Amino acid sequence: MRSLISGRKGARRVEFGIRPIEGGNNFDRTLDQVVQAEEDGFDSVWFAEHYTPDDQWWSASMLNLAAVASRTSTIKLGSNIIIAPFYNPAWLANACSMLDVISDGRFICGLGLGYDPIEFDAMGVSKDDRIGRTIENIILLKKLWSGEPTTFDGKHFSMEDYSIAPTPIQEPRPDIWLGVWGEYLLSQAAKRADAWIPGAVANKTALEEKNAVYEDNLSEPAATRPLLRDIIVEDTREEALRTAKEHLHDKYSVYEGRGHQFFTNYNIDKFEEYAEDRVIFGTPQQCIDEINEYRELIGVDHLLLRFNYKGMEYEEMVDRMDRIGEEVLPSFK
Repeated sequence: MRSLISGRKGARRVEFGIRPIEGGNNFDRTLDQVVQAEEDGFDSVWFAEHYTPDDQWWSASMLNLAAVASRTSTIKLGSNIIIAPFYNPAWLANACSMLDVISDGRFICGLGLGYDPIEFDAMGVSKDDRIGRTIENIILLKKLWSGEPTTFDGKHFSMEDYSIAPTPIQEPRPDIWLGVWGEYLLSQAAKRADAWIPGAVANKTALEEKNAVYEDNLSEPAATRPLLRDIIVEDTREEALRTAKEHLHDKYSVYEGRGHQFFTNYNIDKFEEYAEDRVIFGTPQQCIDEINEYRELIGVDHLLLRFNYKGMEYEEMVDRMDRIGEEVLPSFK
C-alpha cells in the first residue's frame, strides 16, 4: 500500500516535546522547568495521567496543563494521555475547550484507554467498557467542540440538544491524538483521530508492525507522526546505558507489575535488551542518529522526550534538558 504518512524519510522538521518533572508535592519546579524548556526551544510539553498513588506520575493532566498555560506563551500543551473511559464526554469537552481558551489555542488532546485495573475499580468503570467509552468520547468531543447542539444516544453516553460554551480557540478544533496498540484500536486511531501516539513501551519491531496496521487504515495523510521515547545523553554510550538502568528499571518494573502488555516478562536481567530497542541513549551524535532511525521507521515528526526520573536532583534534570536543547535539537531545526 502506498504510504499515507506525510513527512516520511525525514522530509519534515521535527518538533520536540518534553515530559516534565512529574510526581510528588512540588509543582513549582515543574513550572520552572517548562518555562526553561520554552526558552531552550522545545515545542511542546506533555503530562501523563494516572489515578494510583505513585510518585512517578500525577493525576488530572488537564489541571497541570492549565497551570503551565499561565506561565508560558508559545509552547504547545498536550495530554499524554487523558484516560478517556473515566470521563463523561460533556465534562471532558468543556474542560478541554476551556484549556484551549486559557492557552490561546495551544492544546493537543491526547487520549488513551488506560490499563490498570486498580484505576478502573476506583473510578467505578468496567475495564470491559473502555473501548466503547473512548470511541463515544471521541465522537462527542468533535460534535461538542463545534458549538452546535448535539443529540446522541450511544451505549455508554447520551445527550439531547446539548452544546458547550466557550468553544475551543483552534479552528476547527484541537487535534486528537490516540494512544493505542491493538489492531482494531489502531484502525480507530486512523479513522477517528488526527494522529496515533505510540508510547515509550514498544520495541522497534512492534512499533513497525503496529505502524503498518495504522497506515493500512488511513484514508488520508495523518496530521502529524508523534512518538514518545526516553532519552539519555552522556559522553559515552556505556555511561548512558548505566544511567538508563539506574533510572528506568523501577519504571519498567511498575509497568510489569501493572500488567502492561509490553512488559509481561520484564526483569532487571533483561534491562539492556529492553533499553536497546526503547531508549534513545548515547552521545549527542548517537542520539541524533537514533532519532533519524525513527524518522525512517515511521516518519516521526514530533518526538516527545522523557529524561526526568525519580531520584534525580532538579539541577540534573534541567542540565540534561539544556544539553538536549543545545546538542541534539539544532540538528532537526
